[in-house]
Amino acid sequence: MELTIEEKRKRIAIIKIGWSKSYDGSDRVEGLYSYLMDHQGYEAYNFKIGPDGQYYGYLPPIGKKRLPNPPEKEGWLLVFVSAPRAGGLKVVGWYDSANFLSRYEDRPEYKTDQNFQSGEERFKYCLVTKSAYLIPEDRRKDVLHLLTKKLRSSPILYVRDGSNTDRDREKLAKWAESVVRQYKEHDETLDDKRLNYCFPDPEKRKAIEKAAIDHTISYLKSVGFNEIEDMQAKRCGYDLRARNNRTRETLLIEVKGTSMSEQRFYITQNEWGLNKSNWRLSIVTEALADPSPSPELLTKDQVIDRFKFEPLIYECSLKGRHFVT
Repeated sequence: MELTIEEKRKRIAIIKIGWSKSYDGSDRVEGLYSYLMDHQGYEAYNFKIGPDGQYYGYLPPIGKKRLPNPPEKEGWLLVFVSAPRAGGLKVVGWYDSANFLSRYEDRPEYKTDQNFQSGEERFKYCLVTKSAYLIPEDRRKDVLHLLTKKLRSSPILYVRDGSNTDRDREKLAKWAESVVRQYKEHDETLDDKRLNYCFPDPEKRKAIEKAAIDHTISYLKSVGFNEIEDMQAKRCGYDLRARNNRTRETLLIEVKGTSMSEQRFYITQNEWGLNKSNWRLSIVTEALADPSPSPELLTKDQVIDRFKFEPLIYECSLKGRHFVT
Protein backbone atom coordinates (compact mmCIF):
# COMPACT_ATOMS: atom_id res chain seq x y z
CA MET A 1 0.00 0.00 0.00
CA GLU A 2 1.32 3.46 -0.92
CA LEU A 3 2.33 5.47 2.12
CA THR A 4 1.01 8.96 2.76
CA ILE A 5 3.36 11.95 2.85
CA GLU A 6 3.05 12.10 6.65
CA GLU A 7 3.95 8.43 7.02
CA LYS A 8 6.91 8.75 4.66
CA ARG A 9 8.48 11.39 6.85
CA LYS A 10 8.17 9.37 10.04
CA ARG A 11 11.31 7.47 9.09
CA ILE A 12 14.33 9.37 7.77
CA ALA A 13 17.93 8.24 7.39
CA ILE A 14 21.02 9.80 5.83
CA ILE A 15 23.42 7.51 3.94
CA LYS A 16 27.04 8.15 2.98
CA ILE A 17 28.20 6.51 -0.26
CA GLY A 18 31.01 6.88 -2.82
CA TRP A 19 30.96 9.80 -5.26
CA SER A 20 29.64 9.45 -8.81
CA LYS A 21 28.50 11.90 -11.42
CA SER A 22 25.56 9.87 -12.68
CA TYR A 23 25.11 6.73 -10.52
CA ASP A 24 23.98 4.83 -13.62
CA GLY A 25 27.13 2.73 -14.03
CA SER A 26 28.71 4.97 -16.67
CA ASP A 27 31.47 6.42 -14.49
CA ARG A 28 33.84 5.25 -11.77
CA VAL A 29 32.77 5.61 -8.14
CA GLU A 30 35.33 7.57 -6.12
CA GLY A 31 35.91 7.80 -2.40
CA LEU A 32 38.06 6.96 0.61
CA TYR A 33 36.49 3.55 1.22
CA SER A 34 39.12 0.83 0.88
CA TYR A 35 36.91 -1.31 -1.39
CA LEU A 36 36.88 1.51 -3.98
CA MET A 37 40.63 1.35 -4.44
CA ASP A 38 40.52 -1.78 -6.62
CA HIS A 39 36.84 -2.25 -7.40
CA GLN A 40 33.90 -0.38 -8.86
CA GLY A 41 31.54 0.63 -6.05
CA TYR A 42 28.22 -1.18 -5.93
CA GLU A 43 26.50 2.20 -5.49
CA ALA A 44 27.48 2.94 -9.11
CA TYR A 45 23.92 1.96 -10.10
CA ASN A 46 21.96 3.55 -7.24
CA PHE A 47 20.05 5.88 -9.58
CA LYS A 48 19.73 3.60 -12.61
CA ILE A 49 16.13 2.60 -13.15
CA GLY A 50 15.75 -1.18 -13.05
CA PRO A 51 14.04 -3.50 -15.57
CA ASP A 52 10.75 -3.24 -13.67
CA GLY A 53 10.81 0.55 -13.21
CA GLN A 54 12.13 0.48 -9.64
CA TYR A 55 15.46 1.70 -8.25
CA TYR A 56 17.81 -0.72 -6.50
CA GLY A 57 20.28 0.92 -4.13
CA TYR A 58 23.39 -0.19 -2.32
CA LEU A 59 24.76 1.14 0.95
CA PRO A 60 28.01 -0.06 2.50
CA PRO A 61 27.94 -2.45 5.46
CA ILE A 62 28.58 -1.23 8.98
CA GLY A 63 32.03 -2.41 9.89
CA LYS A 64 33.13 -5.15 7.50
CA LYS A 65 30.00 -7.24 7.03
CA ARG A 66 26.99 -6.05 9.05
CA LEU A 67 24.09 -4.91 6.89
CA PRO A 68 22.15 -1.89 8.23
CA ASN A 69 19.05 -3.41 9.76
CA PRO A 70 16.46 -0.95 11.18
CA PRO A 71 13.51 -2.46 13.10
CA GLU A 72 11.08 -0.91 10.60
CA LYS A 73 12.00 -1.82 7.04
CA GLU A 74 9.45 0.16 4.98
CA GLY A 75 8.61 3.76 4.18
CA TRP A 76 11.97 5.53 4.56
CA LEU A 77 13.09 8.86 3.18
CA LEU A 78 16.77 8.15 2.46
CA VAL A 79 19.02 11.11 1.69
CA PHE A 80 22.33 10.16 0.04
CA VAL A 81 25.44 12.24 0.68
CA SER A 82 28.94 11.89 -0.71
CA ALA A 83 32.24 13.73 -1.03
CA PRO A 84 33.96 14.50 -4.35
CA ARG A 85 37.69 13.96 -4.62
CA ALA A 86 38.33 17.52 -3.44
CA GLY A 87 35.80 18.91 -0.99
CA GLY A 88 33.39 18.05 1.78
CA LEU A 89 30.16 16.07 1.86
CA LYS A 90 27.40 17.10 -0.54
CA VAL A 91 23.82 15.93 -1.05
CA VAL A 92 23.60 13.78 -4.20
CA GLY A 93 19.95 12.65 -4.14
CA TRP A 94 17.31 10.73 -2.25
CA TYR A 95 14.90 7.78 -2.25
CA ASP A 96 11.34 8.32 -1.10
CA SER A 97 9.17 5.61 0.47
CA ALA A 98 12.14 3.22 0.28
CA ASN A 99 12.37 -0.27 1.79
CA PHE A 100 15.34 -2.01 3.40
CA LEU A 101 16.14 -5.64 2.60
CA SER A 102 17.33 -8.09 5.25
CA ARG A 103 20.28 -9.16 3.08
CA TYR A 104 22.22 -8.09 0.01
CA GLU A 105 20.77 -9.35 -3.29
CA ASP A 106 22.15 -9.51 -6.85
CA ARG A 107 20.90 -6.64 -9.02
CA PRO A 108 17.86 -7.61 -11.15
CA GLU A 109 19.68 -6.79 -14.41
CA TYR A 110 21.49 -10.13 -14.11
CA LYS A 111 18.19 -11.84 -14.93
CA THR A 112 17.24 -9.60 -17.87
CA ASP A 113 20.52 -8.55 -19.52
CA GLN A 114 23.16 -11.19 -20.18
CA ASN A 115 25.73 -8.47 -20.92
CA PHE A 116 25.27 -6.69 -17.60
CA GLN A 117 28.59 -6.54 -15.70
CA SER A 118 29.86 -9.93 -16.81
CA GLY A 119 32.87 -9.96 -14.44
CA GLU A 120 33.35 -12.34 -11.53
CA GLU A 121 32.04 -9.87 -8.95
CA ARG A 122 28.26 -9.41 -8.90
CA PHE A 123 26.77 -6.04 -8.02
CA LYS A 124 24.45 -6.02 -5.00
CA TYR A 125 21.59 -3.96 -3.57
CA CYS A 126 19.77 -3.75 -0.27
CA LEU A 127 17.34 -0.85 -0.86
CA VAL A 128 14.30 -0.66 -3.16
CA THR A 129 12.10 2.27 -4.12
CA LYS A 130 9.77 3.42 -6.87
CA SER A 131 10.65 7.08 -6.30
CA ALA A 132 14.17 8.49 -6.60
CA TYR A 133 15.74 11.86 -7.35
CA LEU A 134 19.34 12.36 -8.47
CA ILE A 135 20.68 15.89 -8.07
CA PRO A 136 22.72 17.04 -11.10
CA GLU A 137 26.39 17.36 -10.23
CA ASP A 138 26.48 21.16 -10.62
CA ARG A 139 23.55 21.61 -8.21
CA ARG A 140 24.81 19.51 -5.30
CA LYS A 141 25.13 21.54 -2.09
CA ASP A 142 27.22 21.10 1.04
CA VAL A 143 25.67 19.35 4.03
CA LEU A 144 25.46 20.67 7.58
CA HIS A 145 28.73 20.50 9.52
CA LEU A 146 26.85 18.60 12.21
CA LEU A 147 26.14 15.79 9.74
CA THR A 148 29.78 15.47 8.73
CA LYS A 149 30.66 14.80 12.39
CA LYS A 150 27.84 12.29 12.87
CA LEU A 151 28.75 10.20 9.81
CA ARG A 152 32.43 9.73 10.63
CA SER A 153 32.02 6.26 12.11
CA SER A 154 29.10 4.80 10.11
CA PRO A 155 27.73 4.97 6.54
CA ILE A 156 24.17 5.48 7.83
CA LEU A 157 22.55 7.75 10.38
CA TYR A 158 18.93 7.22 11.43
CA VAL A 159 17.73 10.73 12.18
CA ARG A 160 14.04 9.98 12.69
CA ASP A 161 12.52 6.56 13.35
CA GLY A 162 9.80 7.24 15.89
CA SER A 163 11.93 6.25 18.88
CA ASN A 164 14.80 8.71 19.41
CA THR A 165 14.37 12.16 20.92
CA ASP A 166 17.90 13.36 20.22
CA ARG A 167 17.80 17.08 19.45
CA ASP A 168 20.68 16.96 16.97
CA ARG A 169 19.10 14.12 15.02
CA GLU A 170 15.76 15.90 14.83
CA LYS A 171 17.60 18.95 13.52
CA LEU A 172 19.11 16.76 10.79
CA ALA A 173 15.70 15.22 10.02
CA LYS A 174 14.24 18.69 9.43
CA TRP A 175 17.27 19.54 7.31
CA ALA A 176 16.69 16.42 5.17
CA GLU A 177 13.05 17.41 4.66
CA SER A 178 14.10 20.94 3.69
CA VAL A 179 16.58 19.57 1.12
CA VAL A 180 13.82 17.60 -0.61
CA ARG A 181 11.44 20.55 -0.49
CA GLN A 182 14.00 23.05 -1.87
CA TYR A 183 14.99 20.92 -4.85
CA LYS A 184 11.37 20.15 -5.67
CA GLU A 185 10.47 23.84 -5.52
CA HIS A 186 13.44 24.64 -7.76
CA ASP A 187 12.28 22.12 -10.37
CA GLU A 188 8.70 23.37 -10.21
CA THR A 189 10.00 26.89 -10.90
CA LEU A 190 11.89 25.56 -13.91
CA ASP A 191 8.71 23.90 -15.13
CA ASP A 192 6.83 27.20 -14.87
CA LYS A 193 9.44 28.75 -17.16
CA ARG A 194 9.45 25.94 -19.70
CA LEU A 195 7.74 28.03 -22.39
CA ASN A 196 10.82 30.26 -22.37
CA TYR A 197 13.10 27.27 -22.81
CA CYS A 198 15.39 28.05 -25.75
CA PHE A 199 15.88 25.70 -28.66
CA PRO A 200 19.47 25.56 -29.94
CA ASP A 201 20.20 26.97 -33.37
CA PRO A 202 19.47 24.60 -36.29
CA GLU A 203 23.12 23.67 -36.86
CA LYS A 204 23.71 22.80 -33.22
CA ARG A 205 20.43 20.89 -33.08
CA LYS A 206 21.50 18.86 -36.11
CA ALA A 207 24.90 18.11 -34.52
CA ILE A 208 23.23 16.98 -31.27
CA GLU A 209 20.82 14.70 -33.12
CA LYS A 210 23.61 13.11 -35.17
CA ALA A 211 25.78 12.60 -32.08
CA ALA A 212 22.88 11.03 -30.18
CA ILE A 213 22.20 8.63 -33.07
CA ASP A 214 25.89 7.71 -33.35
CA HIS A 215 26.24 7.13 -29.58
CA THR A 216 23.10 4.98 -29.57
CA ILE A 217 24.30 2.86 -32.50
CA SER A 218 27.67 2.31 -30.81
CA TYR A 219 25.96 1.32 -27.58
CA LEU A 220 23.58 -1.11 -29.34
CA LYS A 221 26.48 -2.80 -31.11
CA SER A 222 28.33 -3.15 -27.81
CA VAL A 223 25.40 -5.08 -26.28
CA GLY A 224 24.94 -7.49 -29.19
CA PHE A 225 22.62 -5.79 -31.69
CA ASN A 226 24.48 -6.45 -34.94
CA GLU A 227 21.82 -5.39 -37.47
CA ILE A 228 20.89 -1.72 -37.17
CA GLU A 229 18.74 0.09 -39.74
CA ASP A 230 18.36 3.89 -39.86
CA MET A 231 14.62 4.66 -40.07
CA GLN A 232 14.73 8.45 -39.65
CA ALA A 233 13.69 9.29 -43.20
CA LYS A 234 10.59 7.06 -42.96
CA ARG A 235 9.08 9.03 -40.04
CA CYS A 236 7.54 5.86 -38.64
CA GLY A 237 7.69 6.78 -34.92
CA TYR A 238 11.22 5.59 -34.24
CA ASP A 239 14.73 6.33 -35.52
CA LEU A 240 16.47 2.96 -35.45
CA ARG A 241 15.50 -0.68 -35.88
CA ALA A 242 17.99 -2.95 -34.12
CA ARG A 243 18.16 -6.73 -34.22
CA ASN A 244 20.23 -9.16 -32.19
CA ASN A 245 20.74 -12.16 -34.45
CA ARG A 246 21.75 -14.42 -31.58
CA THR A 247 18.73 -13.76 -29.35
CA ARG A 248 16.45 -12.73 -32.27
CA GLU A 249 15.33 -9.71 -30.28
CA THR A 250 14.29 -6.65 -32.32
CA LEU A 251 13.97 -3.15 -30.82
CA LEU A 252 12.34 -0.04 -32.30
CA ILE A 253 14.28 2.89 -30.88
CA GLU A 254 13.40 6.58 -30.77
CA VAL A 255 16.55 8.62 -30.01
CA LYS A 256 16.60 11.86 -28.03
CA GLY A 257 19.75 13.86 -27.44
CA THR A 258 20.59 16.94 -25.43
CA SER A 259 23.79 18.90 -24.88
CA MET A 260 22.88 19.31 -21.19
CA SER A 261 23.44 16.92 -18.28
CA GLU A 262 19.72 16.93 -17.44
CA GLN A 263 17.46 14.43 -19.19
CA ARG A 264 15.03 16.74 -20.98
CA PHE A 265 13.54 16.34 -24.44
CA TYR A 266 10.58 16.95 -26.73
CA ILE A 267 8.55 14.17 -28.28
CA THR A 268 5.90 14.31 -31.00
CA GLN A 269 2.57 12.54 -31.07
CA ASN A 270 3.85 10.30 -33.86
CA GLU A 271 6.91 9.30 -31.85
CA TRP A 272 5.06 8.68 -28.60
CA GLY A 273 1.96 7.10 -30.11
CA LEU A 274 3.64 3.91 -31.34
CA ASN A 275 2.23 1.23 -29.03
CA LYS A 276 4.74 -1.57 -29.47
CA SER A 277 6.15 -3.61 -26.58
CA ASN A 278 9.61 -3.50 -28.19
CA TRP A 279 9.62 0.30 -28.55
CA ARG A 280 12.43 1.98 -26.62
CA LEU A 281 13.50 5.55 -25.93
CA SER A 282 17.25 6.18 -26.05
CA ILE A 283 18.29 9.28 -24.09
CA VAL A 284 21.76 10.72 -24.65
CA THR A 285 22.79 13.55 -22.34
CA GLU A 286 25.81 15.77 -23.02
CA ALA A 287 25.71 14.42 -26.57
CA LEU A 288 28.45 16.74 -27.81
CA ALA A 289 30.85 15.97 -24.96
CA ASP A 290 33.88 13.77 -25.50
CA PRO A 291 33.33 11.18 -24.30
CA SER A 292 29.56 11.36 -23.94
CA PRO A 293 27.76 9.35 -21.21
CA SER A 294 26.36 6.04 -22.42
CA PRO A 295 22.78 6.20 -23.75
CA GLU A 296 20.01 4.97 -21.48
CA LEU A 297 17.30 2.82 -23.05
CA LEU A 298 13.85 3.01 -21.46
CA THR A 299 10.61 1.16 -22.07
CA LYS A 300 7.40 3.16 -22.44
CA ASP A 301 6.39 2.32 -18.86
CA GLN A 302 9.76 3.53 -17.58
CA VAL A 303 9.40 6.80 -19.51
CA ILE A 304 5.96 7.36 -17.97
CA ASP A 305 7.33 6.59 -14.50
CA ARG A 306 10.27 8.99 -14.79
CA PHE A 307 9.03 12.01 -16.78
CA LYS A 308 6.25 14.56 -16.60
CA PHE A 309 4.52 15.31 -19.90
CA GLU A 310 3.44 18.92 -20.40
CA PRO A 311 1.88 20.34 -23.61
CA LEU A 312 3.82 23.25 -25.09
CA ILE A 313 1.55 23.92 -28.04
CA TYR A 314 -1.86 22.86 -29.38
CA GLU A 315 -2.97 22.60 -32.99
CA CYS A 316 -6.55 23.88 -33.30
CA SER A 317 -8.86 22.92 -36.16
CA LEU A 318 -12.57 23.32 -36.80
CA LYS A 319 -14.98 20.79 -35.34
CA GLY A 320 -17.12 19.51 -38.19
CA ARG A 321 -18.24 21.89 -40.95
CA HIS A 322 -18.52 25.57 -40.16
CA PHE A 323 -19.60 28.30 -42.55
CA VAL A 324 -18.76 31.98 -42.26
CA THR A 325 -21.47 34.36 -43.54
